[in-house]
Amino acid sequence: MKTPNTKNWPNDLDQLEGLLFFAQRWDEMLFDYSMDSHRFRTLNLPAICKELIRAHELCVMGFLAWGGLVPLRDELLSILDADKTAADILGDLYPPLRSTIAEWDVKSNSNEKLSYAASTIYQRIEESLWRALLEKLRVAIESPKEKKDIDVLSGRLLTELIRKGYSPQYLYGTIQAHFFSKEPLINSQFLR
Repeated sequence: MKTPNTKNWPNDLDQLEGLLFFAQRWDEMLFDYSMDSHRFRTLNLPAICKELIRAHELCVMGFLAWGGLVPLRDELLSILDADKTAADILGDLYPPLRSTIAEWDVKSNSNEKLSYAASTIYQRIEESLWRALLEKLRVAIESPKEKKDIDVLSGRLLTELIRKGYSPQYLYGTIQAHFFSKEPLINSQFLR
C-alpha cells in the first residue's frame, strides 16, 4: 500500500482508523499504477448476471455453444457465494436460486432455468446493492477492527459505482480531495 499524505489529518487517528483504512484502500484501488491485485474487481454480481443473460441469448440464437455458459455459471456461483450482501438482499430466494445455478449442467434441458435465475438475481439486487453495501461499509468503518470487512465492502462498492457510471478518475480525485489534500474534509459523515 502506498503511503498517503495524512499530515493534515486530526491527531486522534485512533478514532478515525476505519475511515483512514477505507480512504487508503480506495486510494490504492483507484491509483493508476497500483498492482492489478490491489485494484478493484471489474465484475460484480449484477455484471456477471447480465453477462450470463446475454450469453444465454447468444446460445439460443446459435451464435455461442451452450458450453460457453459454463465459465459464466462458475463465476456467478463464486461471486454469489462470496457476496453476503447479495444473499441478504435476496433473502429466502437465495437458496433456491443458488441451487438452480449450481445444479445446471450443459447437457440438461434447464438452460432457461439458468437464465431465469440470473435474471431474478439481477432484478432483485440491481437497485439496492449499492445502498446495502454503503450501509454495511458505514458500520464496518465505525468498527475499525473489521479491516477485512472494510476491504471487501470498499472493493465491492467501488466496483458497483463504476458499473453505475462513475469514472475511476472522478472517484480518485474525490478521495484525494476529501482525504489527502492540504485541507482534507475528514469526518465520519463522509459516507452519509
